[in-house]
Amino acid sequence: MMAMMVAVSGAATTARADAPVAATAPTTQSDENATTQSDEKPTEKPANGAQSSDTTSTSDDASTSKGSAAGADTTSSSTNAPATRTRPRSAASAYPGYVRSMDWELDFRPGPLRLFTDTNGDAYWYFTYKVVNRTGKERMWAPRFEFFSDKGEIKASGRSVPTEVTRSILGLLKNPLLEDQNQIIGELRIGEENAKDGVVIWPAKDLGVTEFTVFVTGASGKIRKVPDPRNGNPLVERWTLRFNYLVPGDPVARGSTPVEPVTADRDIADGAQRRPNDVGVWLWR
Repeated sequence: MMAMMVAVSGAATTARADAPVAATAPTTQSDENATTQSDEKPTEKPANGAQSSDTTSTSDDASTSKGSAAGADTTSSSTNAPATRTRPRSAASAYPGYVRSMDWELDFRPGPLRLFTDTNGDAYWYFTYKVVNRTGKERMWAPRFEFFSDKGEIKASGRSVPTEVTRSILGLLKNPLLEDQNQIIGELRIGEENAKDGVVIWPAKDLGVTEFTVFVTGASGKIRKVPDPRNGNPLVERWTLRFNYLVPGDPVARGSTPVEPVTADRDIADGAQRRPNDVGVWLWR
């Protein structure tokens, strides 16, 4: 143990740091006589045989044991460097398969898909639906509908659709509750009585299409991150509805006869989840 040399009334007194200090008469310490002999510190070999050395006390590494007048216990911490703290990975970065806690799904009911031809001879596909909120909490309904054809067409709903065409289709359907894709955006309240009826329209430039798919994003809050196969960076995927359609024969000759969705067995084989009430599926996209 380290010993300290203290000047008291001109006489040097040695006090052990780990032993109680004996009571002495009050003394006056002179600024001129009081000196700290830092260069002459005798050392003692600890009981465990380890050689002690001069160290600086910090909050992150070793702390020096201090003796007390009452002989209190002292605690010595290791002089080793503090262990490196490993920052835990967040759930959002732990992929593949991380799913955000917003795991709600709306009750989405697809209607018929038909072909409409305006007075100019331009054709448009239109699709009706009903959506009901049974999640127990009000949700924002701002869906995205995409059209994929076997001819390589990829179309977002509403683009290149004249206002006159939308009005004509709404008038044809004669449903006062039906809203187009812009009108329908907003809060979706809970319950069947607060359901929304919507219509989605795409231009039909290529009438030679025989197969196409409609993707619906926004009917669920599920989101996950997976590594992008191209570069390994996190890629966000959403729980999305898929409906497959097969157009038999000439679509123009069919007129307004609905095109019915077809089975999604191939999607199920690829990992999609079947819906209980129709042939649509849920999948990550």
